[in-house]
Amino acid sequence: MEIEEHDASASVEEMEGLEVENNQLRNLTEDQNSVISEMEGKVEQLVEALDRAAQAGLTSVTADEVRALKAQLDQRSGELEAESAANAALEEERQRLRDIADRLRGLLDQRDKRLGELEEQLERVLQGPRSVSAEHDYLVEQIEELKRRLLERNREYEALRRRERRLHNDVFERDERVSQMQLTMTDLESALQDRTSELRELEKQFEQSSYELDAARRSERTREVVGRVFADSLELSRDHEKRQDKREEYAAAPDVERKITSPSLDDMTTLASGEEIELDVKETEIDTSDAVDVGDSRPHSPGGHADPGVYDDD
Repeated sequence: MEIEEHDASASVEEMEGLEVENNQLRNLTEDQNSVISEMEGKVEQLVEALDRAAQAGLTSVTADEVRALKAQLDQRSGELEAESAANAALEEERQRLRDIADRLRGLLDQRDKRLGELEEQLERVLQGPRSVSAEHDYLVEQIEELKRRLLERNREYEALRRRERRLHNDVFERDERVSQMQLTMTDLESALQDRTSELRELEKQFEQSSYELDAARRSERTREVVGRVFADSLELSRDHEKRQDKREEYAAAPDVERKITSPSLDDMTTLASGEEIELDVKETEIDTSDAVDVGDSRPHSPGGHADPGVYDDD
């Protein structure tokens, strides 16, 4: 009955099922690592595109936002590196599990061999009653040893089950992180599309404002030229009117005779000493009522309106 319990405790089929499940976990982990690497490349490309657009001034994303995105990318990279390290540790654990499974197979084979030997010894004991006590003691020792080994194998099997549960939990957490990364990628793509649409709208507004600014500059230049020409013409007309007024005022002013007193000897002495003197100036109007109106009978000449002098030749 104890031999049958030992046979039912840990079968080869269960060990093979554990090995198949470990292979499935390894394949799933490799697929997830490839997906994570692809997502990392896409995130790096998006961040580089945002950085170049921010440096060129073609997007409304500021340098601080780009730095924040870079920090998030670095954080995600660190998490992915930690995940890679965890994957490596899991791979080591799988290798250890494989080794343990191989050792268990060897031990199970040894156990089967020992059980076969025990069965043979039992048959010999049943067939021949010689040295029954010695054989019984030996069998008891073998059974105790087998019990001890069975307990050890049960402990190892429980440890394997715990590690398998941890592996399942790690795979579940990794799936959640992959889904979060996918959501982050979707948000980044939508944000990039929004920034692209905003950039196009800003370009349209810039073109329209440039056209309006050029039109305003042309109209302002035309207004300045017209105003300058109008100011020049107005100034010329005013100067012409002033000259006409001065000419009429000079023509309407009466003829004046001006007499200045000559300085005396004392005045000369005063001037020699460096002082100033005042000379009397007398102005008297000239009566032109008796003047001959030459009219238009005689032409104007540079020398005046008098008759030319005639001299007889001797």
